[in-house]
Amino acid sequence: MTPWIKWGAGIALAAAMVLAIGSQAVAAMPTFETRKITDNVYIYRYQFHQSMFVVTPDGVIATDPIGRYRPQAVTTYISEIRKVTQAPIKWVVYSHHHYDHIAGGKPFKDLGATFIAAGASMKLNDKTTAKVGAGYLRANQLAPAALAGTNLNVSKSMGTEINANVNYNIMKGLDFGLFGAYAWLGDGYKVAGSPSPDNLYALYARLNYAF
Repeated sequence: MTPWIKWGAGIALAAAMVLAIGSQAVAAMPTFETRKITDNVYIYRYQFHQSMFVVTPDGVIATDPIGRYRPQAVTTYISEIRKVTQAPIKWVVYSHHHYDHIAGGKPFKDLGATFIAAGASMKLNDKTTAKVGAGYLRANQLAPAALAGTNLNVSKSMGTEINANVNYNIMKGLDFGLFGAYAWLGDGYKVAGSPSPDNLYALYARLNYAF
């Protein structure tokens, strides 16, 4: 099975799972909420995206702005932090490169935050930029059902991804880009008695216009 078919099947399955939640459950869920996880650590959710922030003696460390297509998610995020503390928001950490997580950072930048990401960006010329990133995912715990009846010593590693993209600015607001990524899937994807799935990769071109 090709990687494109695997990814398409995965998207279809994810969509079906979302629809299976039920309209009553979705209607009952507030648009956003902030939950305290432990001392000084909080989870912020807006619709179906989550971020977290940590209050330290030196200031607040926030993660992904999650503001793509909804700038109100970012301003709400900052308001929720302000309900907890008036300490300065010193850092914003990007968990990975996907736009639905990293978009919307300007309000944090306007407050003086420094952004931290696992990757590098280089301006090749006035119109072309290149970016390289990497990410590692590890599960907090593995489902007992996946390990039942097996002696597999399965690690909690979910895998490692590397990605790169090149963007060319055609005109104001209009960019053309090439993107490629490869993921080595870890033992965390194993189920009892079955081998790890094939590694995934993607390569595509994208035309993006900012309204």
